[in-house]
Amino acid sequence: SDATANSPQTNTVCVTSDIDDTNPSDDCANSTFNATNIVDVGVVKTVDTLYPGEGDTIVYTINVTNYGPIPVTNLVDLYFSEVDLVLTEGYKKEAIPKVEIFRSTIHADPLADPGETLIAMMSDVEVSRPVPRFTLEETGPLAEFLVENVLHKFQP
Repeated sequence: SDATANSPQTNTVCVTSDIDDTNPSDDCANSTFNATNIVDVGVVKTVDTLYPGEGDTIVYTINVTNYGPIPVTNLVDLYFSEVDLVLTEGYKKEAIPKVEIFRSTIHADPLADPGETLIAMMSDVEVSRPVPRFTLEETGPLAEFLVENVLHKFQP
């Protein structure tokens, strides 16, 4: 449906399978919100396992591209208020916490000014920045760092 200002919008997602489901009552979920500001965003959702077995963990990745004039922080407040952590790409000039991914084969120097918003680096080489550095393969330790230093910092 077309979103208009202050009108309720409902997003529904359902999962189906060719395999017998022992609990079909939990196959769909709804989320309703009021469209208070009309924005121009693109959303792409992917899943890591197309055919999971019963009890398997499924990881969904949602990529949202902001094509409109509303800053990313407002989009997060409007549409992701119930999400614990939102990772975005770009937004170099926004005053939000940043993790720079630096590859020496692409740039001679890291892009980010090591100011207040740079909280960590991922890099294929040593970099001189006053923030923790992770190699490009250290996704687990980076996730732990983000949980401890970002997620827990903002939760009551």
